[in-house]
Amino acid sequence: MIDTFPDFPEYGKNITIKHLLQHTSGLQDYEGLEDKDRVAQLKDKDVLQTMKDVDHGYFIPGDEHRYSNSGYGV
Repeated sequence: MIDTFPDFPEYGKNITIKHLLQHTSGLQDYEGLEDKDRVAQLKDKDVLQTMKDVDHGYFIPGDEHRYSNSGYGV
């Protein structure tokens, strides 16, 4: 579970590794959230911070399937 990150927002507290691997986590895709003027490549720590900065996912973990690259960075 993502709860190994104590400062992760409540919306992600029930996300499991299985959710991340099966794209059922509901995490928003960081590519749609990044600064359009950014020129440097994002690192995994940047993706994790981006997920911490948002207050909701696309859906409750496990309820739907939606591809998201964010699962590879958290």
